[in-house]
Amino acid sequence: MSKILYVDAHVPSHELLRKAFPYLTIHSAYSVSEGLTIICSLKPDLILTEIDFPGENGFLLLEQLVQHSPRLPVVVISTLNSTSNVVRALHIGAEHFFSKPFNPGELCRHVHELLALMYPLQQQASGVVSGKLSEGSEGSAGSEIASDENNSSPLDALTGCSKALVQLKQSLRLFAAADAPVLITGESGSGKELVAQTLHKLSPRCRGPLKTVHCGAIPMSLLEAELYGCEPGAFTGSIRRPGHFEQAHQGSLFLDEIAEMTPAGQMKLLRIIEAQQVTRIGGRRPIPISVRVICATNRDITELVTQGSFRADLYFRIHTLPINLPPLRARKEDIAALSLQFLRQQQSCLENPISYSALIKLTQYDWPGNVRELRNTLQLALVLCRGKVIQAEHIRVVY
Repeated sequence: MSKILYVDAHVPSHELLRKAFPYLTIHSAYSVSEGLTIICSLKPDLILTEIDFPGENGFLLLEQLVQHSPRLPVVVISTLNSTSNVVRALHIGAEHFFSKPFNPGELCRHVHELLALMYPLQQQASGVVSGKLSEGSEGSAGSEIASDENNSSPLDALTGCSKALVQLKQSLRLFAAADAPVLITGESGSGKELVAQTLHKLSPRCRGPLKTVHCGAIPMSLLEAELYGCEPGAFTGSIRRPGHFEQAHQGSLFLDEIAEMTPAGQMKLLRIIEAQQVTRIGGRRPIPISVRVICATNRDITELVTQGSFRADLYFRIHTLPINLPPLRARKEDIAALSLQFLRQQQSCLENPISYSALIKLTQYDWPGNVRELRNTLQLALVLCRGKVIQAEHIRVVY
């Protein structure tokens, strides 16, 4: 059974945690010194800790926990949830930061995912995962390891710990099980395509294809042929080929920048979504399809409906399950996690590729270009720092 060390001076929190994890062994520590003493003898699989301790430095505890067992996951659960404290905790090495009062379901899922990732490493250290399983354990151990390795969730692609991101993940879990159209709204660069991909991976259609069409990037004269396919003779140079609706059969079709479609194109799209059949350009035979449509726009689509440039009937059809992505400036708690994830992917040789002062500077900017602008800024910083730790002066943003 997995062992969890929970360090928190607030006694009722320990009982709450035990109720959330009745099948795990929870070892309690009520002070910084007690936590450091227990970890030496206990050898836990995971650590949960507060950083708010009367008369003691919780960040010092976090630093020592990370230094003592650098491969051991540490999750912070704290009332000290200001942006600067979240940034500092993640920079020290915390895997995640939960604000009190925490969501038990979200915490459970995250803890289980961390334990599942730790299991193969523990087995490898004990000689089980080496291609040479102990005699008589091949069937059960092998299947358990495979199961745990596959226990990660598509939601892991959405990095952060803000309340807005937790709510988004809850919506995605609910909407994934349905088969109705989804409309994703949000500013440019806020991650609408990533959300569409996550929704598809979570859905029962995940084994089917996900096709993406950027409606604003294709001339209107060619968009219908891209979506619906065409037959020879439909227009000059046309050949027989299926469109994206046919290619997405048994899967999902992501229509980005849906608001850029012409009214005539919107009307045809509405008929196809409702009938679940498509006729190629120049063709006569309707082709049955089974496709979930996911749409996205960075425009105020309700205003376009009021103006008459977007059909109200199509809007109400695709707006069945709405998802609104908050801009990055509305979830600044996620900036540190997003930055560290990106930088460690790009520059894995450094344990902490960015300084605390640089992370704080990133949180002080409003990011009108959202996650895309943050990523571009960090790419520039990587060039400017010349392989060393990114400092505040390497962050070039327009204030």
